[in-house]
Amino acid sequence: MKRLAATDEESLDRLTGYVHHAWFDVREIRQDGDVVRVPLALRPVRVRRRLRPSSIALPEFESLLVIRNVRSLDIDDPAQMFTYQLTNVEYDAQRLTVAAAQELTLTLEVSELDVEAGLHMTRYEWSAPGATALVVPVRAADPLIGDLRRAHTPSGRDGMPAHATLLAPFIHSSRLDSLDRRRLSDAVGRFPAFDLRLSSFGLFEHIGCLWLAPHPHRPFVELTHALLDIYREVDYPPEGADEIVPHVTIGGHLTQEEQDDIKRELAPKLPIRAKADRVVLYERGGDGRWIDRYRFRLKA
Repeated sequence: MKRLAATDEESLDRLTGYVHHAWFDVREIRQDGDVVRVPLALRPVRVRRRLRPSSIALPEFESLLVIRNVRSLDIDDPAQMFTYQLTNVEYDAQRLTVAAAQELTLTLEVSELDVEAGLHMTRYEWSAPGATALVVPVRAADPLIGDLRRAHTPSGRDGMPAHATLLAPFIHSSRLDSLDRRRLSDAVGRFPAFDLRLSSFGLFEHIGCLWLAPHPHRPFVELTHALLDIYREVDYPPEGADEIVPHVTIGGHLTQEEQDDIKRELAPKLPIRAKADRVVLYERGGDGRWIDRYRFRLKA
């Protein structure tokens, strides 16, 4: 879980930017002494627009807004809809106000500003339909390593081409909407397209995963950080990894003999030269195969 703390107006504005539009159930608000906890769902399951807000199905309340140093809490709920979408958090003269549509206001008298948001992406089954990943395709590598990927990687077997991963798992497709597509397009579009080459091997020893290292690697790292700055709830790099390591996977769970054979076969054919000009959101379809769902262009 990623945590954001707010102790002044500037950091509160930043925190509000991440929880804006989050959903909560007023009946789930808890006060324990001088601490108030508001469980949040950062995004609902996608529904048809004609449904009223009170009818929207919420996912698990995976995130949490914590307000400390609370002297008093007042909940003004004229609509009594119970489920609300957070719209703003403001602080003025020891008064913290949390506003939500429709017409709900939480007013907290606090001795000093101390707010924390714990942001977490709803977990889902990676092998089931609806899983998503953000990647930079490296299609120039497919003629050389495509067969190996299909033989030695789950993503290759399920139809994903050679690529460098930016974020995976990403937000489940049922929780993505047009706002996410605009955010992704704007974030990716700030980065220029660039030429790259794959000329050396790398290995994740603990899983026998052989890969090709993209050069330069820095643009991939910067893209990932830019996306994480928008989607702080996404847990990346994976647990146990200390840093982001851009790579184009050849195969996983390979024996030493298999690794050596692949290196001997591929080394004379390197480098592979390619151009990174897009980020693609892949979604796992109903048949379990990866679908090229949305493309976001890097700046030409």
